[in-house]
Amino acid sequence: MKLVAKFYLIFLSLTPYVPAFNTIDSNAAEWFYLSLLNLVFLVLLFYLRQSKTFQIKSKIFISFLVFFVLAFISSFFAINQTESFVRLSDVGVILISLYIVYFFIKNDSISFKFLILLLSCTLIIDISGTLYNFIYFFRDRLYDFNDAMAIKGFYANKNITAAAIGLKIPILLYSLKYYNKRIIKILVISIASISFMTLYLLSARALFLSYIVSISIVFFLILYRTIKFDNNILSSFKPFIPLFLSVIFGYIVFINLNTAENLGVDSRFETVVKGVDDESINQRVTFYGHAIESISNNFFFGVGIGNWKIYSVKYWANEMPSYTVPKHVHNDFLEIFAETGFFGFTAYFLFFLFIIIKLTRVLVNTLNLDKTLLNSLIILPFIIIIIDTNLNFPLDRPSIQASFIICIAILETFIKENTDEK
Repeated sequence: MKLVAKFYLIFLSLTPYVPAFNTIDSNAAEWFYLSLLNLVFLVLLFYLRQSKTFQIKSKIFISFLVFFVLAFISSFFAINQTESFVRLSDVGVILISLYIVYFFIKNDSISFKFLILLLSCTLIIDISGTLYNFIYFFRDRLYDFNDAMAIKGFYANKNITAAAIGLKIPILLYSLKYYNKRIIKILVISIASISFMTLYLLSARALFLSYIVSISIVFFLILYRTIKFDNNILSSFKPFIPLFLSVIFGYIVFINLNTAENLGVDSRFETVVKGVDDESINQRVTFYGHAIESISNNFFFGVGIGNWKIYSVKYWANEMPSYTVPKHVHNDFLEIFAETGFFGFTAYFLFFLFIIIKLTRVLVNTLNLDKTLLNSLIILPFIIIIIDTNLNFPLDRPSIQASFIICIAILETFIKENTDEK
């Protein structure tokens, strides 16, 4: 069973690298790939375990299952039920992937260390794709932030690439817990530094915001540990030295690349921190306002899962440039509320709430039991995912959902191997 679990997780992690097969939207190929993958492994699990396969009691899984059921009910209130069923199939793929992963966790078929190494390996693939694009397109001309889409690597756009790389960096740095050899530490810090350099090149503001929040939390943890246990601040800071070195080294490499003279991340940070006037930010605010108005008019049952792209025309018709219609609210929580109503939103919110409760448990145990602060790195990928959920639409991105599911598996196996479940 452990071998089967490893194969499933390896194939799951390869979702971003599935060829598009000349499809207009690469998401279609990735969803189809995940559907086939789940079908093959579901059949295999039924063959191996038969009736015992159904026994999954995780609150995280159950809340997502309830969300799927309520999303299905919302389809009866949809303007276009075909779009609802298309969207439901995507949500169903995520649900089945969660089910299979939880089945493996319950049967002790997944190890925490394997998951850490798996995401670390995919991080290397991600930055390799982006660096290849950078070298290929900008070996003989200057790079500017306006060219960021040219270095998206294996993903559909730079924001997805940045989110994928950003959530995997803390996992890579956590692998240092298992290796004491200097050469391994140098290698890990080097990969993390190149990853941060890549993030500077991509200049995705959602990622900048995520790391501002993450670094702030790290400083709080260092201060709290120093005060609570009367530690030397340097001893509390030590577990995070690789993280800060990677941030600094990555920036040093970035400013020495073949980039435009006026290229700097300070202007991008300014739009995040100060919220200065920006077209993208203003559009998001407009989208949020439209979603909130729709929610007030369809509070309980929504407009139907998958139907926001149709319903939004009602609000955007007088504002749209040319014939461009926004497919998403750029906030999954608001979009889910608008599409599935109060009950569907509540189930989806609980899905994240149960994850946050488990993350809080990890954090409290780390702080109060004087465990290594390195454990807190487990929390950082979820900060990135939650912020991305509030600013973009990762639920529509199978590549991010695959990494998210693996992160959930990392959290569950970490708790199972390091704390008492009772």
